[in-house]
Amino acid sequence: MGRITNSLQNKIALSFITMVIIMVIATSILVQVDVTKMVYRYGLQQANSLVDLLYENLEKEYESDQLFRDAVYKERRKLLRDLTDVAIQIVNSKYQEVREGKLSEQQAKLEAKEIIRTMRYNDGIGYLWINDTTRPVPRMVMHPTIPSLDGKILDNPEYNTAGDNKENLFSLGVNKGLKYGEGYIRYLWPKPTKSGLTADKEKLSYVRLFKPWSWIIGSGVYIDDIEADTHKKLRELKDKFFHKISSHRVGASGYAFIFNSNGDILAHPNLAGTNPFTTKNRHADEVLTKAMKSVKNKDSGVIEYLWNRPDDLEHYIYQKTLFVRYFKPFDWYLGFSVYTNDLKSPAIILQTKLLWGSIIFLMLAVLISWLIAKNISRPLSRLAETSRKIENDGIKDVEVPCVGTNETITLGKCMKNMLESLRKDQLELEYLNKQLQTELSERQEDVILEREFSSTIITSSNLVICCLKPDYRIARINPAGISISGRTEEELLDQSWSAIFTMSDDNHSILNELESRSIEGREITMINTGGERLTLDWTFIPFYKQDKLKYMIGFGYDITNLKQIEAELKRLNETLEDKVTSRTRELQDSHDKLSEAYDKLKETKNVLIESEKMSTLGGMVAGISHEINTPIGIGVAASTHLKEQGKEFHKHIEDKKISMTYLKSFLEQLDESTSIIEMNLLKASNLISSFKQISVDQTSDANYRFNMKEHLEQVLVSLGHKLKQTDCTVNIDCQESLQLFGCPGSLSQIYSNLIMNSIHHGFENLEYPGVIDIHIKEQDEGVMIDYFDNGQGIHPDIAPKIFEQFVTSKRGQGGSGLGTNIIYNLVVDKMKGKIHCIQDVKQGVHFNIYLPRGEAAGESSN
Repeated sequence: MGRITNSLQNKIALSFITMVIIMVIATSILVQVDVTKMVYRYGLQQANSLVDLLYENLEKEYESDQLFRDAVYKERRKLLRDLTDVAIQIVNSKYQEVREGKLSEQQAKLEAKEIIRTMRYNDGIGYLWINDTTRPVPRMVMHPTIPSLDGKILDNPEYNTAGDNKENLFSLGVNKGLKYGEGYIRYLWPKPTKSGLTADKEKLSYVRLFKPWSWIIGSGVYIDDIEADTHKKLRELKDKFFHKISSHRVGASGYAFIFNSNGDILAHPNLAGTNPFTTKNRHADEVLTKAMKSVKNKDSGVIEYLWNRPDDLEHYIYQKTLFVRYFKPFDWYLGFSVYTNDLKSPAIILQTKLLWGSIIFLMLAVLISWLIAKNISRPLSRLAETSRKIENDGIKDVEVPCVGTNETITLGKCMKNMLESLRKDQLELEYLNKQLQTELSERQEDVILEREFSSTIITSSNLVICCLKPDYRIARINPAGISISGRTEEELLDQSWSAIFTMSDDNHSILNELESRSIEGREITMINTGGERLTLDWTFIPFYKQDKLKYMIGFGYDITNLKQIEAELKRLNETLEDKVTSRTRELQDSHDKLSEAYDKLKETKNVLIESEKMSTLGGMVAGISHEINTPIGIGVAASTHLKEQGKEFHKHIEDKKISMTYLKSFLEQLDESTSIIEMNLLKASNLISSFKQISVDQTSDANYRFNMKEHLEQVLVSLGHKLKQTDCTVNIDCQESLQLFGCPGSLSQIYSNLIMNSIHHGFENLEYPGVIDIHIKEQDEGVMIDYFDNGQGIHPDIAPKIFEQFVTSKRGQGGSGLGTNIIYNLVVDKMKGKIHCIQDVKQGVHFNIYLPRGEAAGESSN
């Protein structure tokens, strides 16, 4: 019986051992093959991805450098505009002093030139100059670095350095200033340094016209100063990139390197700074040649070649894989080279581990098989079940049971350790793959952001921007183009550009120009769906992809208004003489009417003085008369000057001596004189209207609805002369729409008495400027008026009885003591309101006045 048992035990043990051997071998082979392929494939993908990542980083850095260059140019252009703006403001301030009679024109020009002469920037290299608008060649007014040019005509051939046609740079600046008012010009000019002036260097300048004095004011920056910043940025970019590629490795020996089309190796662990084409390095020569061919007419390439190893430099027998991409802007080839065996080495190491694990597992199986055979039980069945689950479902979610006898527990732990080792390797591979996916996702987000930025610029632009296919049909168009055509986007897409944006008569010639790629600054007329005839200035830029025309990008600027202005100017020149005569007659009529209005105002003044009730109007009339005299006098002087200019113009016509320069000067004087007359007539008219309203209100007790802010402003205009004499400022805080139903005449008297009291009492002998603040706001069913001034205030003995009759601090000096009493009676008795004098103030006075709004019934009865 024992022999039978032993024999059965042997059979069971042998059967179990055989089964385990088969299972382990099958599992090892399957896992090793899959893992080997996966590890090798991942190594290739990682190397290729690193080359792509380096290329994308380089591309992004290059785009950043281009944006930096554009930003530098934009910043320098803005600096030139800002500096010229400051100079224009200085000249304009001196011009205003001439108009106000504070300076003569000669003195003002001299002071302006001296101020601008001292304006230097950029370590003294930057300056501003002034020349006049004389044609064909201007005269220098002021040059800070070459003062010998001041007053000279700038016709020296040395100045013919502007643009491609080598025009006179000062004449070009005058042309742009007269045509557009401002502009940029490029030319050659000596550069000031600490050691003196250098030879001519390229310079970008901004010029602006100051029309009243016919001055062109300009300032410039040297191009080499701008380019120095961009070149420095580019050098830093390349150095940074060379340093960056040295940190990218794959395996034990994978590295990145850079070379160009001439064979110069720019970055390499061993060969940097060499050229295989010239040093006759055959092996390197072959590799670079194959790499260049691999990326010809495509973005990237992969080659395999034989190379030596650091430990075996003599024999070129070791297989390597090279991933390469070509970056055209720098003429760089980005390569990443790795030994093929290094890519496979992780898989070989993993195979070895699995093999040793299998051997150990088999040895343990042989040692414990006899014991397991004695007691084949449920734990062994569970282990067998676990093995089948691993074979069917993989190792991810498998739990190995460690129960039963010591032998089954040991076997379970061995299987569990093996599975954990496999799981760790699998998690490591998944982590590396996830990291790679994250990097790719970030690159995609950057590309999307850049596309959205470009799309926003195109969508918000006022220019018509359209993208044409090679057959000149519209592939894409921005909102400006949709709006100007009068069609919808669906109606425009895939339509012929010439059918939409040109006249039928011009189609053939314009299409011929498009074929030759030569349209730039071309004025083309179109008619939109609304029947409008529009003129656009078109420029087209071809867009190529792999040396093949992909799109034609068109930029159209609407110049319809400019063309209309040009036609109007032409018509104006043709009718100039009739217009001058008509303007002169109209100005003379306006002058007569203004003189008549002024005479009537004097008569009104004499009538108003007769009434004691209107005693306040006497001061108003004097102020208004003084205010009106100034605009009337200026208007008379301007009209007289215009009349003399008209006589001189007729004389030039009779003598047939009209030149374009004289005609332009005459038109400028005509526009300036008519503007002065119109402005001063309007000012006088507003003063008369304001005074008439105040005078009507103060001579009438009628109640009606009126605007509080407008009413107060009219009162201040009537008191303007008194306020100017005392250098007093009045600040108003009132809603624009606030209205009151009541007697505006009484309110005018209240304002006038309060302001005159501040002038005569509060601001007398004041060492600082007087300020009056009037705050008006709605409160309950009425209006609250708070009156403040910063004067000397009210004496404590007078303050309690301020509203009583004959109370004054000017007794015996012309003061009647009735001013505040009249205010009190008007507020309380006439307007049914309330008034208080606030005594608890640190400085000046504070009157608080409440006025009821009135009723609609009262409004209708009045």
